[in-house]
Amino acid sequence: MLVLSLFAGTTLTAASDGEKGEETKTETAIAEGADWLVARQSENGGWTPFSVSKNNALAVRAFVATGNTSSPKYALLLSKLKALQAPDGSWDENVRATSEAIWALVEAGEEPDSPIMLNAVTWLKDHVDFSDTTEGSTATVSIILIALIKAGEPKSSQVIMDGVNWLKTNQNDDGYWGGYQGDVSTWAGHGSSPIIALCLADSPSSSEVQKAVSWWELRLPTDNWPDIHGLEAFIAAGSESNIQTAISYVLSNQHSDGGWPHCWDWPTRNGETAKAVTALTDAGYTNGAVDKGMSWIEDHITEEGVYVGEYEHPGVISWCSSGLLQVNTTNASSSVQKAVDLLKSIQGSGGSWAWTIYHSGHVDITGLVLWSLNNYGLPSSSPIIQQGASFIIKAQNSDGGWGVYPTGTASTVSNTNYALLGLISAGYTTSNPSLVKGLDYLSRESTAGNWGNTFETALATIIFQETGYNETLLNHSTGWLRANQNEDGGWGSAKGETSTTSSTALALVALNQTGETGLKIARGAAWLVAAQNEDEDGGGRGWSNLPGIPCSNPGQTAQAVWALSVANYTLEIELNLTLDKETYYPGETVKINVSSPDADEIATLNGTVTDAEGNFTNLSFDSNFTANYELTADAAPGTYTVNVVARSQNGTGTATANFDVLRLFPPTVSVATDKTEYRPGETMNTTICLANPSNTSQPVVFRWWLSIPKFDYYSLGVATSPLSLPTEYDECFSFPVTVGDWGGAGFGAFWCVGLFDPETDAIICYDTSGWNYTPAQEKGREAVTPAEIADALVKRVEEVEFPI
Repeated sequence: MLVLSLFAGTTLTAASDGEKGEETKTETAIAEGADWLVARQSENGGWTPFSVSKNNALAVRAFVATGNTSSPKYALLLSKLKALQAPDGSWDENVRATSEAIWALVEAGEEPDSPIMLNAVTWLKDHVDFSDTTEGSTATVSIILIALIKAGEPKSSQVIMDGVNWLKTNQNDDGYWGGYQGDVSTWAGHGSSPIIALCLADSPSSSEVQKAVSWWELRLPTDNWPDIHGLEAFIAAGSESNIQTAISYVLSNQHSDGGWPHCWDWPTRNGETAKAVTALTDAGYTNGAVDKGMSWIEDHITEEGVYVGEYEHPGVISWCSSGLLQVNTTNASSSVQKAVDLLKSIQGSGGSWAWTIYHSGHVDITGLVLWSLNNYGLPSSSPIIQQGASFIIKAQNSDGGWGVYPTGTASTVSNTNYALLGLISAGYTTSNPSLVKGLDYLSRESTAGNWGNTFETALATIIFQETGYNETLLNHSTGWLRANQNEDGGWGSAKGETSTTSSTALALVALNQTGETGLKIARGAAWLVAAQNEDEDGGGRGWSNLPGIPCSNPGQTAQAVWALSVANYTLEIELNLTLDKETYYPGETVKINVSSPDADEIATLNGTVTDAEGNFTNLSFDSNFTANYELTADAAPGTYTVNVVARSQNGTGTATANFDVLRLFPPTVSVATDKTEYRPGETMNTTICLANPSNTSQPVVFRWWLSIPKFDYYSLGVATSPLSLPTEYDECFSFPVTVGDWGGAGFGAFWCVGLFDPETDAIICYDTSGWNYTPAQEKGREAVTPAEIADALVKRVEEVEFPI
């Protein structure tokens, strides 16, 4: 059996021959993944996100805008971007990356009906739904609209109209948008994209666009504002004066190396440089600043066609640290120490971290860093962790969740997951009100143990496992993860979606933490091993998010290393053995069903039933893994045992279940009246008897109803009551009913009683008692409806206290 410890490095126990082969593959994959991470760590201990698809797309647009498409670097860049497209048509299995790629390829002259474009647009449309204006983010909606319209999607199509409606509905009163519905207006995350989207899908002169442009005008100039986004907004719908003013600010923020930063006092960044070059060129500016920018871009395109130059990201650093922490090598330990030292040194004055090493203030990154530092061994009580937790507590929203910023951003599952992981790392338990409010928020956001996708569900599962809060929801989330594993062994965002490294890795980490073992873990680990890339240089082998995409990145590589290191499994088939009920009587049929998440791997399934006297009978299973066991009329009472054995090419699985056979004395019920004919004013004495002659109590549902054949067997329920009949129970109850004046026409009626199975509602037994109503005088009387008769009888019965 392969056993891998969670935070103390890789340890192996004795294994079968088949498992030894898997161990060797897994150990090799872990070691090569760790080497890949160590080789790509910066001198100061960090890693960059390596967002190749998005950054290459931005650089392609810059080359096209400036007319430098004859450059060899452009050919490399474009070729790499196309090579990164997955077989399903997406880039990175991500709607934003796919949208950026579509936009760039359109600008590069790719025909809308080419396979690469058709596949991309089809995938994108299959993964978006803007009809609910409370869901989604401004950045996502905007970039998708831009990409689809650029690719030729008609403005009158439903997806475009829904996207436009989403943007108009969620536009704030001040004219701009927050990241999500209800967030305060900001450019962060979406920049000018909602303006560009509305200009393309609606009109530059629309009131919504002009209000948004006015929002940007009010921010000219400010220190530290993203001049590039403002320039893009004015190019789309602003005045010439505003364009010229924005150009001057963009030029003033260009660094001496020719590139542009995200904020004015930060280092040059690849994405901003490409966007600045494109915006300046689109604005008609063609002087030396653009040439310098293009030189910087060309200098940062590798021989493999990758546009580099991202900022080091504390979130990625945290994942890499946690991944390498599982590997017991000197190089890995040294790398982790450098990463931890860097994270500790860049904590902001308020106790937080953000998406670059140059600033702070993000809730999600702070929580992720705290989780990583605590995994490393930094005590929960350390000032660094407690200061981070204090920042998270202060940032909590009134609904119990967290947004990305301390104020003005709506709660999301993702931000709340990371915030809670940070608080748990700080030693917070369910005795803390803030933690409980956050857990309650997550509980409300769940749909039967699912938080929208595998990654977030896995994080939530870890949180509920760590806190011991809401065990029912934890069971549901674990079940959801198990049920949504793909046939190939990996996990995508949901069942049937393309398996990805991040989803598979986090599902394995979460299931391992809940104690999951068996072939599900083995198959997931095998998928990760098979998905590892053959990297061309730099040492080691990494992972990209999609298998077969030749572009490894640190985040997914670290997650894969972590998951493989903690994967605890045996090559056994997992079996679930169920019976249709727990107790039977002689003569009944026991229905036996076997299910397994590894059903496709089962080659043979055998089973036996051992009776109460030690005799066994072989079972015969059909293709659905079901079998019947017939109890004879003289079957011995007592406990019976079902044993099943499944075998596959890789291993075996067993399961056992018990059922009891009771003496064949089913409960009985009877009803009788004291005579068969009644007149108005007489008393009808009805007696109901219940008996349970068995040697065990029996749950039943008792029903009593009235039926009048003369009126098309009109029926009305009198009483329904769930009962538990004690052992050897035998009692009778009398119900006196005064007969009323029920019209001038006689009729016959039946009292009916029955006992029913509380689970299946099947009839156990029933009885009837017939009686006649004879009127005092038949002629000249008005007819009485059966409903009136039944209503009168029921009212009479209700006047008597029902004793059971």
